[in-house]
Amino acid sequence: MGNAIPAIILGILSGILYFFLGYDYALLLAIISGIAMFIPIIGPWIVYGAIGIFSILIGNTMQGLLVIIFGWIIETSTDFYIRPRIAVQYSEIHPLVFLLGFIYGAVTMGIPGLFIGPLILGITYAAYKIYRKEKLLSK
Repeated sequence: MGNAIPAIILGILSGILYFFLGYDYALLLAIISGIAMFIPIIGPWIVYGAIGIFSILIGNTMQGLLVIIFGWIIETSTDFYIRPRIAVQYSEIHPLVFLLGFIYGAVTMGIPGLFIGPLILGITYAAYKIYRKEKLLSK
């Protein structure tokens, strides 16, 4: 759930961006961008970068720069703001723990790390809180 909803949001926002910038097949590009959100490190930059560079090369410099700039804004906001917020709604763990789990999980373990990283850090954080609580009660 913590990965699917941000991918859907990114796909919708990307589709709006592609539509307003006048790209053909905006819906298809939006779906590909949303699916690419599951690819660690690269993510939707496969689409944003390819479209942006292609647009610049064919002479649509402003269109290419806008898709790169707004693509960066969309990707950053969904990856670093929306994803941790959604993940925190389903647990009582600080959003920074989830953010670190998503980033380092993906970097170290690839696609499975997107799911395993936050889980490992969440369990570790919860175990630490329980240990600390038990230690304070035993004094």
